[in-house]
Amino acid sequence: MRDLPYEIFTNIFSRLSIKSLFQFRCVCKTWRDLLTDPHFIKQQLNRSSETNISNPNLILNCGSNLCHVLYSIHNGTWDDKPVKLDLPFKLSNIGIVGSCNGLVCLLGFSRVYDVIVWNPFTRDFNKLPYAPLKFPGRTVSRFPVMGFGYSPSKDVYKVIRVIYFHVDRTWSSSCSSLVQVHTLGSDSWRRIGEIPFEIRDWLSGVFVNGALHWIAIRSSRPDTIVSFDVGNEKFRKMPQPYFGDDGFQSKLEVLGGFLCMICTYYDNRVKIWVMKDYGVKESWIKQFSISQPMVIGNFKCLKPLGFTKSGEILLEMHDRKLVLYDPERKIFRNFTIRGVPDWSEAGAFIGTLISPEACS
Repeated sequence: MRDLPYEIFTNIFSRLSIKSLFQFRCVCKTWRDLLTDPHFIKQQLNRSSETNISNPNLILNCGSNLCHVLYSIHNGTWDDKPVKLDLPFKLSNIGIVGSCNGLVCLLGFSRVYDVIVWNPFTRDFNKLPYAPLKFPGRTVSRFPVMGFGYSPSKDVYKVIRVIYFHVDRTWSSSCSSLVQVHTLGSDSWRRIGEIPFEIRDWLSGVFVNGALHWIAIRSSRPDTIVSFDVGNEKFRKMPQPYFGDDGFQSKLEVLGGFLCMICTYYDNRVKIWVMKDYGVKESWIKQFSISQPMVIGNFKCLKPLGFTKSGEILLEMHDRKLVLYDPERKIFRNFTIRGVPDWSEAGAFIGTLISPEACS
């Protein structure tokens, strides 16, 4: 191996699974130095994104515990048993804010909000500084809207937090907002003003194409897709598909690397739209429609996690159960991972060697 040119050596290693790379760091000092080199880490990330070698894994939130399932959605294979993650930090009531480039952002909420960015494979983590919220007058605030993303142009990772509050401690009073951003590698949160939209519920932002996305409302219908560019820290409206009908609730997710909108109708149908050309209204296409089979349950909280090699879609349903849906034959089948509670919240992420401590 020592006689191989460096370019060939790194090319071979960048094609290996993240599980193998993590083990190979313990072989010798030369391999450890290579596998912790920032240039190689970025090369491995780029190859994983381009060729889909490092298929998304599942991370399962079981309330106060996290389990990691080395499940390759694309190949349809998984380890015999899920691995209970031994967290190198303490969090209560864990929520998954989002994942990006192998880093997972977690929110612990009890008396205060703890935010941690963590790599489940390397176990490196970065606990963000605590930032007490100060509001004018006597106010009451909602649960924070969160988001985690990466700016390729500036090579930085950021966490955004939006707090809505009402003055005079009354929910009927006017609503104001506080927007804060933390850049990994800094030691504080920055306030960047207000947001001219009211983000619905407290859903975490969906990260696509260097921006976070939410469903928001203004004083009138219809709902609006609002995006936050992680690089320039600007909010803007995004074009929506032409639905041709109404009577549904919408939410945003990611499917196959594209921004998608899930429309749940009151007669228990679901239509999933995908934006094939980012930012272009005409590029929205209706990927498929699903009619609700009674044996599956309703689609209120449906979340797509990815495609299998055979073209099936792995979905998380409203009761946190996983199912596989074949859009060609329009057939559902249950998907069970042994040893995992049925009520686990699932999230998909790719495996990388990126350290949140080294992000600047």
